[in-house]
Amino acid sequence: MNNKLFIPSCHKFITKKDGTANFQRIYGVLKSAYSTKYPNDTLSSEEVFDFLKLNQIVPHDFPHQDMDFDYQELCFSIITQYKCNSICQLCPYSSLYKNIYENEESILLSYALNSWDHLNSLKKAGLTCRHFRSMIPVSDKSKVLVVPLNRLAYEYLETVPSSANDLLSIDHKIMTALKQNNKNNKNNKIIRNNNSCSACKTSYIRVIALYALPLNLNSLLLHLFESAEAILIPAQLIIYGLSKENAVSTYGIISGMTLPLLLFPSAITNSMSVMLLPKVSEDNSVQRSSSVITTLHQSVNICMHLGIMSCVLFILYIGRLGATLFHEPSVYNYTIMLACICPFLYVKTSLASILNGLNMTARTCAYSITGLAIRIASLILLVPGIGISGYIYGLIISNILVCTLHYIKL
Repeated sequence: MNNKLFIPSCHKFITKKDGTANFQRIYGVLKSAYSTKYPNDTLSSEEVFDFLKLNQIVPHDFPHQDMDFDYQELCFSIITQYKCNSICQLCPYSSLYKNIYENEESILLSYALNSWDHLNSLKKAGLTCRHFRSMIPVSDKSKVLVVPLNRLAYEYLETVPSSANDLLSIDHKIMTALKQNNKNNKNNKIIRNNNSCSACKTSYIRVIALYALPLNLNSLLLHLFESAEAILIPAQLIIYGLSKENAVSTYGIISGMTLPLLLFPSAITNSMSVMLLPKVSEDNSVQRSSSVITTLHQSVNICMHLGIMSCVLFILYIGRLGATLFHEPSVYNYTIMLACICPFLYVKTSLASILNGLNMTARTCAYSITGLAIRIASLILLVPGIGISGYIYGLIISNILVCTLHYIKL
């Protein structure tokens, strides 16, 4: 007979409405408690049934066909109802069950929380939530005296995160989920008390706001400055001496024909910057500085090569092609003048994404405002004197300066 089997204390309480023992539920809870407490052991249904008969829990003449051997009653639901875990030698939630695995489980849980690669390596090694068996004491107000917090936390890790990004805030999610499932839990190892949880939520909101506000401000100012440019360019060209029709036409050629040509290859760099942000953010969160540096060098090389190649193509071929497509000869001249900003324009996009991944959103916002201010200043100071060339010079200087500031910061 299996020496790990004990008579479940709950057999005294599990009865039917008529007061007689509910053998089916007693069988189910015994099997469930054993499999939870000893996940690596195998226990046959016949062995459980014979044990109950031997200990006179189930009558000897109870027929096999009346027992559903696939049925399992969750031990946790039983002790929630009867609070019998404090006296049960079998119950995996009993305070009698010593936490001999607690330190090892804590180390494994910390390792899994450290990075996405660590969690996947533990999964590949075959570690599941059923291997976590230590019971953590909780508040006396709780319906149960102990709960398997480590097991619940790892089970959450097994099922919820589907990518490295999900793992970045998983510790907060675990605390929130466990707090909801164990409202009276006072254990400080995984779950904080209500005041601490409120402070954690407040701190979490502050962190989000700290990084989100500069991004929103950057986007807002970008649209405001672009609107100001759309108003100022024709107005300043009129001051320069152009008629209203020519001023609006020049603005349309720059913004509607030349710049879309120059920005066409940026579809590649924009897509790359979207992928860079989570990668850099993950490496930064686990302090893999060497990986961040490698990502930085590779992205700068790719964008710089793309920019130089685009610059050459715009000067040799695409400028003329654009003039032909739009039936506007001045497109060629403006394209030639602005082609030199291509390397800086494309590199700037990737560097800004990397800075955001390093939690430097305030820096990217400040640099963007600096570039926009230069463009507005060129409109006000240069365009009335030298025409549209003043705006083009401001556009070139702002892109070179902003790209340089991003690179220096990194």
